[in-house]
Amino acid sequence: MLKFFNFKKPERRNFGYQPRFYDEKKEALNHRINASKEDPKGIGAKSRISLQFKEHRERERHGRKVKSFFKAASSIRLLIILIVLTVGAYYILTMYLPQLLNYWFPE
Repeated sequence: MLKFFNFKKPERRNFGYQPRFYDEKKEALNHRINASKEDPKGIGAKSRISLQFKEHRERERHGRKVKSFFKAASSIRLLIILIVLTVGAYYILTMYLPQLLNYWFPE
């Protein structure tokens, strides 16, 4: 009787997938290690360090420019919004305030 209801679970299919992971920092480290083995006096390391300082200065300058641009843009946007709200409030008050005053305080 038990053999009659013998249900088999299907086996999992293995596709042999190997996930790949790329670590940019590890690749850069391996590249520097190989370069230092080829250059025993360390001339390449000095130039690499000076290049990194130069790149850092350039990023700082660019960051300041972008920051000042966004600061100016946000100030202009705020000014435009305030002008639009002021004009809108003036229009609403001049059009509807007399009617509201007559409605609230009839003569």
